[in-house]
Amino acid sequence: MYKRQSAGCPPSPQCVGIPGQAYSAFGQQDVAATALQNALVAAGIANGGAVMVPHFLDKITNSQGQAVETYQPKVWKQAMTPQAAGEVIPLMQSVATSGTARGDGFPASLNVAVKTGTAQVGFPVITSVSDWMIGFAPATNPEVAIAVVVPYQPLSTQGASIAGPIVKAMLEAALG
Repeated sequence: MYKRQSAGCPPSPQCVGIPGQAYSAFGQQDVAATALQNALVAAGIANGGAVMVPHFLDKITNSQGQAVETYQPKVWKQAMTPQAAGEVIPLMQSVATSGTARGDGFPASLNVAVKTGTAQVGFPVITSVSDWMIGFAPATNPEVAIAVVVPYQPLSTQGASIAGPIVKAMLEAALG
């Protein structure tokens, strides 16, 4: 079980100053992110640091099936330099080959780049975790980026063991 060791600063909005900034810096306290935000992180790294405007459709068609409007991809934000993104990719590949997701059975043919996480939930007592994984494949020429968040898991679970198999199945289906 995760226990916070601090100088009297539990995870709460009242925890301000340096301790509060420190907790927030590694994703604790009152930090939260959606699956879409996490997918944008993965896609941004895969896209050389460029985060694209999110969209959920490719085109709009009329009743005859003719395209009346087509989505045109647009850069929303440049989150990092292409060089920085290029340095992160091998680190994410190593998560799948020799890190926390090495036991998830990602086939070498997928050439995945992933990052796992486990976020503690509850205050003042941590009652569960949200297990997550983001990633993209193939790492050397990305086609698909994904984020999986599985909330309210037992405290003993980890992102790789819970979200990893889902990410693997989705990437295999997308790139199959």
